[in-house]
Amino acid sequence: MNLDEAFDYLRRVFESSKVAQAYIVEGDLRGNAQQLTERTLPLLFCEATSKPCGRCRACHQIKQHTHPDVLWVEPQKKSRIISIDQVRELQQLIFQTAFAGGWKACVLVGADRLNQSASNAFLKTLEEPPEKSVFFLLTDSPQSLLPTIISRCQYISLSTDEIAIRDEWREELRDILAGHVANNPTLAIANAERMLRLLKKMKAVAIDEEYERAENRAVVDESGKKKVTEEDDTLDARAEAQYREWRKSVLRLMLSWHRDILLLVCGSEHELLINDDQTALLAAKAQGISQSKALANVRIIEDINRRIEENLAEGPVINFAFQRLGRNA
Repeated sequence: MNLDEAFDYLRRVFESSKVAQAYIVEGDLRGNAQQLTERTLPLLFCEATSKPCGRCRACHQIKQHTHPDVLWVEPQKKSRIISIDQVRELQQLIFQTAFAGGWKACVLVGADRLNQSASNAFLKTLEEPPEKSVFFLLTDSPQSLLPTIISRCQYISLSTDEIAIRDEWREELRDILAGHVANNPTLAIANAERMLRLLKKMKAVAIDEEYERAENRAVVDESGKKKVTEEDDTLDARAEAQYREWRKSVLRLMLSWHRDILLLVCGSEHELLINDDQTALLAAKAQGISQSKALANVRIIEDINRRIEENLAEGPVINFAFQRLGRNA
């Protein structure tokens, strides 16, 4: 379901006082999954009569991830693992009296990153949760969660039809894809370099924006100076997670581009294209390409995603893939 459909569903559930103990939300961790959680939690914490108002202190605190009764748990440092110590902190919050006297909530961003001991400890919490508590498990790999955790949660799968990529990056990527010409090794190398520059730019933006958000959340100490409370390792981990989501969106756009070309080569109707605003250009790209080559290009993009998810270095993966894309067969 899309974001609005999922929110409408949760609104009905929450307003009927039939809140489940836990929800698995499959989607983009820094995109629609986080947005759904940030829109839903005010239904429990908003101070207005008509919830959510989006203006009260509680609504603003939830948006800024600073509400005292909502704990956001994220993979830490370079390991990108949610540890047993983080689960113990979660348990401490969930079993203590709420500051506002009402609900308590925990959000696990990248819940599939729970290590074995953390998963087992979290499972015990799910088995006997306190009253007026709710968990949101955000993940893009629900199959990596323990089956016993999945069985105790309600499952919401958010649509990924809309590719979450900023307009300027979308246009830059489409320009790279449009410039692809088969059997031109020099151009293939140049396009690979452009692609890597785009990814580098995206990573820099992720870092800058995460540190800017931390600065906005800074507290004023006794001397009147602003002090950022999060450690650099935590901010770097968040920025890396955001970058990975953006990179995944870029690869999805690349994949949809080559799938559209394959559809056209196979004689499919234009209405089936994802990039339907680029029909003329896609049709031109489909001319003179064999079905086997169009299918091979789709598999090359899928291979990029697989190799990068295995944490192989971006540079060699992108360079090798673009060289393969540049071949006639």
